[in-house]
Amino acid sequence: MYRIIKDGVTVGLTEAPTYVRKQENGCFALCAEPEAQGIAHGGTVYGLVGRDPVEGLETVVLEQTDAGAHFEDIQSAIDDLVIASLEGGVSNV
Repeated sequence: MYRIIKDGVTVGLTEAPTYVRKQENGCFALCAEPEAQGIAHGGTVYGLVGRDPVEGLETVVLEQTDAGAHFEDIQSAIDDLVIASLEGGVSNV
């Protein structure tokens, strides 16, 4: 899994980045990772830090990460909410 990080904040997670490169006509096309200038995620194209820059694109960093750790964090947060709700500490769950 990859974290997509912009300005130190995670903006998305993906199993398989969609790599893109700007074509001569100005459109972005899919490409292999070594040729990529950026990625497309959630309908937005981002430039990749350390690659050929594309004017007007916000840049992001792709960080490989362990999906299991993210799911454990999510499950822990859910468990905390359920316990708080059962104990009467959360009224709108």
